Amino acid sequence: MTSVSESVRKIILDVKSAGDTALCELAKRFDRVALRPAMLQVSPGEIKKAQARVSSSVLKSLNECAKHIGSFARHEKSRLSGSWMKVEGSVRVGQLSRPVDSVGLYILEDAFLTRQRSSCRRFLPSGRRETCGDG
Repeated sequence: MTSVSESVRKIILDVKSAGDTALCELAKRFDRVALRPAMLQVSPGEIKKAQARVSSSVLKSLNECAKHIGSFARHEKSRLSGSWMKVEGSVRVGQLSRPVDSVGLYILEDAFLTRQRSSCRRFLPSGRRETCGDG
């Protein structure tokens, strides 16, 4: 029996090596959807057709949301502390800050059980918080 980590590792390697073809195979396997790599990119014409089917108030709301999201992202990017490294003997600690164009996440439910250093609380999938240990 394979572990979840092994399964995810295999999926990532498949996508790295086979790209969009692997994504289409995974969509068929997990979502039972038949796709071809050419179907993964939305053309400008398809976007215009979709926009024509949406009310002007919805488009206005979407554009307003996009504006706010962009503003937030620019603000957060300006707050990045940058990269740094501290070396003491053979020990190196540091932080590498590098913006990315996009990201995909696969989070197991148990990964939500996170502790904060300052208050030592656990965040549960239900959104509840529990105090843990001495915190």
